[in-house]
Amino acid sequence: MSDCWLSQPAKRIEVLSFRRKVGMMPSQIPSSNALGGQKVRSAELLINLAQMYESRDDRAMAESHYRSALDVATRTNDEMMKASALLGLGEIYRFHSKYHEAEKASLEAQKIFSHIGHDMGAASALVHRGDVYHALSKYQNAEKVYAEAHKIHSRIGYDVGIAWASLCLGHVYLAQSKHREAEGAFLEAYEIHSRVGNDKGAADALVILAELYRRQSRIQDAEKAFKEAYEVHSRIGDDMGAANALNGLGEIFLDHSRHHEAETAFLESHKVFSRVGDTLGAANALCGLGRFYQTQSRSKDAEKNLSDAYKLYSATGAYSGAGNALRDLGALYEDLGRSEEAEASYRQAITNYELGDAVDRKVLTLVALGKLQYDRNRYLEAEEALTEAHAIMISIDKKSDEVAQLLSLLRIFNSQSRSNEEMDTPNS
Repeated sequence: MSDCWLSQPAKRIEVLSFRRKVGMMPSQIPSSNALGGQKVRSAELLINLAQMYESRDDRAMAESHYRSALDVATRTNDEMMKASALLGLGEIYRFHSKYHEAEKASLEAQKIFSHIGHDMGAASALVHRGDVYHALSKYQNAEKVYAEAHKIHSRIGYDVGIAWASLCLGHVYLAQSKHREAEGAFLEAYEIHSRVGNDKGAADALVILAELYRRQSRIQDAEKAFKEAYEVHSRIGDDMGAANALNGLGEIFLDHSRHHEAETAFLESHKVFSRVGDTLGAANALCGLGRFYQTQSRSKDAEKNLSDAYKLYSATGAYSGAGNALRDLGALYEDLGRSEEAEASYRQAITNYELGDAVDRKVLTLVALGKLQYDRNRYLEAEEALTEAHAIMISIDKKSDEVAQLLSLLRIFNSQSRSNEEMDTPNS
């Protein structure tokens, strides 16, 4: 903070930057007397330090401090801090896909919060556990705990918590194709944020609503919501939010052959994302541009943008995004008749989707791979890919008549082929 004392005003730290940096400094008492008079760091300070490291994406240090906080809170019988430390650890576990540990930690935190009568903490723990179930595609379990959290927040009149739980419910409804329920949940979140004057929250909810409308082919509603979100984000100076809305508009324009508008939206969003250093946003815009150039038969531009997007996703560990770029590359190579490269891209996309737990997109890519192999007269490999896709669909309670019919035909074809081979083989 020595920048505060520079003699030249122009070189001193800006007020907003100063507040941001000071705001990240823990303000709790550095130490307290533990059992036996031994001096230790307070559990609350350790949790604040863990949160500070987590905000910097240093999850190893965050986990270490959460564990230390849990140890101190346990030894000092501080139930509130024990539950808070467990909640933080649960989030770290979920980030690392340690779902069993994450579920256990959030459940224990919920029990403690409930025991000491801390409703807000109990509701937060429920939402965290719902996030675990959502990641595991256990949608009914997720829906149940999110609804319970929503009920608690409603009872205590905590509007921000209600909006948070509503958004979570909306996403899990969307995953189950319960579009009416999803719309209701997202609208509730939007209305709450609007009522309490949280412009950013309201605009973020509009973007999610717009995505829902796009899935339902309610194009006018989707375009209107994206444009409203863009206007709000622009008005409050939220560049990243505005760029996200622009990217969504670009997707709508691309879907409906409004090519000039699509290119303009993607280019502008990429420019903003790059300026503010949002790597994932920039990668999303590049993917959009890649698909746009493919529609214009600008194959080299399409390949370059999709390849650049893949590199950005990979650099940040965004496996689902990397899978999207690879799947789009596979489709491009397939259109160009470069079958070997198409197959390699599809298989690499499937691997990334597995790493990112993107089950639905893995299924779509398996189907694309199966169709590619079918077109190449590689029927056994086509059957293998479609069989895996069909099995996943059954496991997550989704159906596809197209996949089932194609798989049935392939099995009949392959069975006949094997029978013919046996008949052609001379007896030894």
